[in-house]
Order: sequence, then structure tokens, then C-alpha cells
Amino acid sequence: MAPLPPQAMAVFRAVENNAYLIRAANIGISAVLHPTGRILAASNLFEEGIVVHTIRTRPGNTSYSRNGDAFAWVSLLGMVAAVGWRSGEGRPESP
Repeated sequence: MAPLPPQAMAVFRAVENNAYLIRAANIGISAVLHPTGRILAASNLFEEGIVVHTIRTRPGNTSYSRNGDAFAWVSLLGMVAAVGWRSGEGRPESP
């Protein structure tokens, strides 16, 4: 995988979780990202180095840390129920 797409995805993770993100990469770009997606500090591509920056912890939890996979499980159960309901339609009744 190219080194730049994971860095771009990390920016989105910081924004969607509204949290600082520290990305350590053995090949590619290591960086410290602000919750708004701004890159606060970063290493150069394919260069060995150390990235140092001060971050603040943020109070509270993200919706995922509060609810976990609940949304995914509810969606899965809803889909299974819909498929089960639809599979019962259109069958001729047996005499």
C-alpha cells in the first residue's frame, strides 16, 4: 500500500472521533493530528525520525466508545428480520 492514503484516512479518523490522533508508521508518515484534522507535526516520507508534540486529553467518550458495536448488531438483526419477513411473502398456502 502506498504511504499517503493511510495518512489521509488518519485525518478522517481524527475528525470523526473528534480526538487527537497519533499515527506511528514504520514506512510512511508518522504524525500528530488535531481533532479538526490539522496536521500538528509529521515526519518526512521514508526518513527515520521522531515526532514530538504536546496534546491535550479530551473529556468524555466518543459515540463508538459509549455504544460499541450496538448499531452494527441492531442493523444486522433488522436486516435478518426483513429478509425473514420477505421470504414468507409470496408463498402459496398449502392446503
